[in-house]
Amino acid sequence: MTNKIPAIVTLLLILFIPVFAGPQKSRVDINSWQMRWGDSPVDSAGVPIWTYRELSDSNWINTETPYCLSGKNKNNFLWVRIKSPDIKWVNPTLYLTGIMYAAEVFVDTNKVYSAGLFKPDKSSRFNSALWHMCPLGSNSAGKTVFLRIYSDNPADVGIPVLGDNKVFIGSQWSIIKYIISNSIDRFVLGCLFILIGILTLDLCFHRWSQKPFMYLSFSLFSFSAGLAYFASGEFTQLIIPNPAIRLIFTYIGLAFYPVGLFSFYEQIINPARKKIIRGTWIGLLFYGIIILCFEATGIIQVKIIFYIIWVLLIFAGYLIALAHGIKYPTLGNIETQIFNTGFIIMSLFVVHDLLFNFGLIPYWRWVSQWGVLIFILSLLHLIEMNNTRDNKKLARYSKKLEEYGKTLETKVSKRTSDLFEKNKKLEETMQELQNTQQQLILKEKMASLGHLVAGVAHELNNPISAMNSASNIQERCLNIIKDILEKSNSIAELRDNEQFNKTLALLEQNSGIISNGSQRVSFIVKSLKNFARLDEAVFQKADIHEGLDSTIELLHHELKNRVTVIKEYGKIPKINCYPNELNQVFVNLVANAAQAIEGQGEIRIVTSADDKYVVIKVIDNGPGIKPEHINRVFDPGFTTKGVGVGTGLGLSISYTIIKKHNGEVTVKSQVGKGTTFEIKLPVNN
Repeated sequence: MTNKIPAIVTLLLILFIPVFAGPQKSRVDINSWQMRWGDSPVDSAGVPIWTYRELSDSNWINTETPYCLSGKNKNNFLWVRIKSPDIKWVNPTLYLTGIMYAAEVFVDTNKVYSAGLFKPDKSSRFNSALWHMCPLGSNSAGKTVFLRIYSDNPADVGIPVLGDNKVFIGSQWSIIKYIISNSIDRFVLGCLFILIGILTLDLCFHRWSQKPFMYLSFSLFSFSAGLAYFASGEFTQLIIPNPAIRLIFTYIGLAFYPVGLFSFYEQIINPARKKIIRGTWIGLLFYGIIILCFEATGIIQVKIIFYIIWVLLIFAGYLIALAHGIKYPTLGNIETQIFNTGFIIMSLFVVHDLLFNFGLIPYWRWVSQWGVLIFILSLLHLIEMNNTRDNKKLARYSKKLEEYGKTLETKVSKRTSDLFEKNKKLEETMQELQNTQQQLILKEKMASLGHLVAGVAHELNNPISAMNSASNIQERCLNIIKDILEKSNSIAELRDNEQFNKTLALLEQNSGIISNGSQRVSFIVKSLKNFARLDEAVFQKADIHEGLDSTIELLHHELKNRVTVIKEYGKIPKINCYPNELNQVFVNLVANAAQAIEGQGEIRIVTSADDKYVVIKVIDNGPGIKPEHINRVFDPGFTTKGVGVGTGLGLSISYTIIKKHNGEVTVKSQVGKGTTFEIKLPVNN
């Protein structure tokens, strides 16, 4: 970037400066004026009377220039008049510098130009940034030109001096050429600075991860300085005629370019002095924001504060940086030396413009923009040096990385081989763990089955004993009936035989006992089969309620006469699952709940479903689980039961089975009130 900037600037100068430079022969400077304070009365037609009174009127005072006039006796109005040169110009035009608030131009009695309002008005405060090009008309040669000037503040009445501000009459084209030749370099360099600021900001965003504060500070300085020069030049008025926009742009540029300047300086200055520079640009930042807020709202006119407090703050910051630059021009790192040198050169150019702006030296041309250009080039050189240094560091790092890469490749190859062996061992270990887990599940299920079989054997013993007794009675009854039939001679005799009738009744009763016993045995066998699901060991749709009912039936021997089971079944769909594994979970939860209850109690089994999950809750009113145990109930081997009562694997295996089904199992408990186990199984698994 730094190599392209000088070429661009040189090309622009070659293209623009020769075209518009040189003496302008088509205009005449006006140096002899007459003036008077106050405002002219008007006649019945609304024409100011002072425009057609004799030139010999004694109220008019001769003056060389109205540039520095100020109000007397609190006058808000000033009238000045001149004799237009007796020259025939094409589109004759009067050129005026910035006039505060409002102005009117008359050629004799004809008003030819008006700007601003002749009464207090906030919008008129921007007219100080307006250079007036007043068309006088083709027949104005040799006639009297009157200026009526108004200001809210009597001290501002007049045509202020600022650098090369002049009043002259000439052709419109000659004035345009004068404006261009006088300010084209400010305009072009301002645009160039803005472009550099935007490009640097884009670069800053692309390197944001590297915290490029130097780029951000430079971008703010270049853009703000460019905006100030772009908006404050006379040439810009030909492009942006609205004085309010140009003045606001100027204030924005002037308010923020020192912030960028000093924040950039902070990046390269001696760390011991960083606090002073940082405090300077932070103070200027807040002050600039306050100034712009005042200007935007119109509460306080910026021009009153701008050239007092703001200039003093800027000047103080310049003194700090300039003093450091003069004191340490050859000390410190090369970056500080380059910055200080460029800053001193820019400061000399700025001081030159300030001196002739306040009339302390003769004007020949604004040059501060060239000082800023030199300073920007020096900052670009600093950035280029910073990039070069970073690139060298990257090259060194790259070389080291290349060396490391070769070593790393060997290490990676060895590590890969080792990792392959470890992965192989890990796979074998995982397979062993899976086998162990399956064995644990099978062991727990066999233990549960053994426990259930003992209970089932007890449950089967009652109906089978009843059936055996009934069978013996039936055999004896049949023998009795057989004897009676052999001794009886007729059916009527059998009907009247009391022993025969009692024997038939006993047979009928025994038949019912045998039927009930066989049904009980059949139901127990069916429940045991549903629990084991030996014929359904695949992933398939199953009815959760069926598994719960089988579980309760098989645990009947642990529940009867002591624990009441309350079923609160909701409407739930069949879900895809391993039925035999879920039945194992239900047995573990219901058996644990029954064993936890001391004496009489109840177990509630609640089911429900929504769009995503089927929910099963097993709720008991036992003694509950202590808080210090609640987080360990699913740990393998953990149990609070006595020795020989449990293995501590039931809940752990239940947790594994539920996770295998992509479900969730949680526990909530209150000591003395009971425990709730909640299972969530996905509907679409």
